[in-house]
Amino acid sequence: RHFQRLGREPLLDVGKGFDSKCVYVAPGGVPGEEPGTWWFYYVGTSIGHDQNLPDRAQRLGGIGRFLLRVK
Repeated sequence: RHFQRLGREPLLDVGKGFDSKCVYVAPGGVPGEEPGTWWFYYVGTSIGHDQNLPDRAQRLGGIGRFLLRVK
């Protein structure tokens, strides 16, 4: 099996709150209630990569999830 890119658009873009700067999606999905749906969990932060230092990064992130529908 080989990786095949399905497009250039992000699967999940940054948000407007705790996930406004960085998003890291966890591997694997949890089956949703409907066929062809999958829940994915992610960690997001509201600080950039270059600001990720212990004295700046406290309580500036969170955990989220999104539902992926596969057609």
